[in-house]
Amino acid sequence: MAQNIDPRQLARLVQLSEALRDRDLARLSAAGKSVAAIDRHLAALDQPLPPPGDVAAALAQHRYDGWADARRRLLLPERARLEAERQSAADQARLSFGRALALGRIRDQLS
Repeated sequence: MAQNIDPRQLARLVQLSEALRDRDLARLSAAGKSVAAIDRHLAALDQPLPPPGDVAAALAQHRYDGWADARRRLLLPERARLEAERQSAADQARLSFGRALALGRIRDQLS
């Protein structure tokens, strides 16, 4: 059966699988960076503030807390969406990586 495999066609398949693997790994990296960026924003919102010293500072802190809560309500669904994209990208990268590895091994065995 190995005699029926065209080495040039196999080489093209290996090259294509490696390109797809690299594309999918880049997508995974970008998705991970997006999730990490949202995590940094959320962490910044959760920084403890010193207790207010007077009424004006207490009012400012109260307004900030309201704004921070609103930001969290916006960021958390976006983080969930980005995390789902990251997981999907990880799944696709795993498949692409496996395909490229398998085709490379076949090529090496036939060489």
